Amino acid sequence: MKATRIGLLCLGLLFASGGLAKAQNLPPIARDCDYVDPERPYVCDVGPPTSLSMRSFKEVLASDGAVRALVRRIGMPYAVETQRVRVEDPWYTWELRAYYPKYDRMYAFGRAFILGVPEISLMRYEGRIPRDRWRETIVTASAIGGDGDSAVARAERAAEEAERLADEATRFADRADAIADQADQGFKRSLIKQ
Repeated sequence: MKATRIGLLCLGLLFASGGLAKAQNLPPIARDCDYVDPERPYVCDVGPPTSLSMRSFKEVLASDGAVRALVRRIGMPYAVETQRVRVEDPWYTWELRAYYPKYDRMYAFGRAFILGVPEISLMRYEGRIPRDRWRETIVTASAIGGDGDSAVARAERAAEEAERLADEATRFADRADAIADQADQGFKRSLIKQ
């Protein structure tokens, strides 16, 4: 969760330091936006999105029931990003977006405030990946290691990583056993009267 907060803080700093272009003929919420999806004129993207690593996304999964329900239903997304947004109350100013190019689907999750605390996490949008975002999302995900393949390939990579970690743990356990054996032999020698 700390990595996600750091990413959100960095986006906040980018937002505070950069100038925003004025939008023409848009609804009031969409003025001063970097991007407005025609299907979602009530949400205004501010600044660039930030890709989430798989580790950060797993932390989100552990704490966000709405995101967890989606992943249980259709599997791990191809790419995930956070986006600072300008929205009206009671919504929080960040969205989590999950992309599934295989299904041409984008899911956006937001938090709503209740008495000043972001308590509710809901899926705010489900729809096609906007064409102008499609290429950007695919290229970004490829750069961070996504390959658009199935859950089987991701599971194979996870299994390889688990196997590597298990081998490393076995090596550490063997070293610990050797150190314990040496200590035991040294202790036994110290008990023998000379």
